[in-house]
Amino acid sequence: MSHRTGVSDKNRKTKFQLENPKTQLIEKTSLSKSENSWLKKPDVVSKVAQYSFASFADYITEWNDLSFPGATCGSGIRGGDRARSD
Repeated sequence: MSHRTGVSDKNRKTKFQLENPKTQLIEKTSLSKSENSWLKKPDVVSKVAQYSFASFADYITEWNDLSFPGATCGSGIRGGDRARSD
């Protein structure tokens, strides 16, 4: 049981899993390939996923903002039917 809230760890875990189902999980390599596509880097996207992720990590580190809030907004990961608006 958590000392601060009085809520058990099991209840917190269950609540988290309900709010964040694994079916909505975006893999970091899929995200990096999608974002590198939008950044017009076909040479990076065509390489292995880890290379694409390393390139994307370098890109967002330059921004000094690791949260990268616009990454999932319309990037079309695992769907391809949504267009990016920016």
